[in-house]
Amino acid sequence: MGVPGCLGNVDSSYLQKTPLKNVKKKLDCKNNVKAYINIVMEALSDAINKTHLRFFPFI
Repeated sequence: MGVPGCLGNVDSSYLQKTPLKNVKKKLDCKNNVKAYINIVMEALSDAINKTHLRFFPFI
């Protein structure tokens, strides 16, 4: 499963020789992934809560 806006696996030998611009892009990509994961986890949590309330409304 890919994350929107990011490249897949990157060869570690390539990362050792990257210019500063590429390092910044990689850090930006990591930050985008973290934000994407937070959004997905929040949506999953909301879906679980809705399902829980539907089956157990008295709790």
